Amino acid sequence: MNAHQTLLPVQAKTTAHIAFSKAPSGASYVSRQEVGYPFHLGRTLKLPQDPPGMAAIYLQS
Repeated sequence: MNAHQTLLPVQAKTTAHIAFSKAPSGASYVSRQEVGYPFHLGRTLKLPQDPPGMAAIYLQS
């Protein structure tokens, strides 16, 4: 009854939710993000080889 109990930490599921939208100009952008530890969402990039209006992002951990 008074025995020592070891409590283990609760393991939360790691997720990253990213939503893209299209601006009136035709360019895509990150319109919503829910990114928690251990992730980090970098800025929107425009790379030379990307199709016109396409956004590129880096998701880092």
